[in-house]
Amino acid sequence: MAINHIIPAALAYQTKLLKNIDLMKDVFGEQYSAMAGVSMGIVTRISELVTDLRQQVDSMVEARKKANVIEDEYEKALAYHEIAESLFPLRKTIDKLEEIVDNDMWPLPKYRELLFIN
Repeated sequence: MAINHIIPAALAYQTKLLKNIDLMKDVFGEQYSAMAGVSMGIVTRISELVTDLRQQVDSMVEARKKANVIEDEYEKALAYHEIAESLFPLRKTIDKLEEIVDNDMWPLPKYRELLFIN
């Protein structure tokens, strides 16, 4: 889900912001940088979070590949427990992106939406 849904949504929102910044540059010229500061900060934050998310996913995939070849069932279970534990930091990164990305572009229900479903 992170690779196929979350990252593309975050990058699409980042692209939207970058287009807005580019338009601000066309309209306001040299003064755009003061006006686009917030958008640039969000663009930078999305880049950081997407990079972190991709690294976390890659690390989890590598750990899973190693766990798959373990023959001792107990050792394999321990390895998969560690993989499951790696989901918590992954979820934190996704939660941060969820707070930033436009609601209309986010591909999944947001927590606040789930809490108030009738």
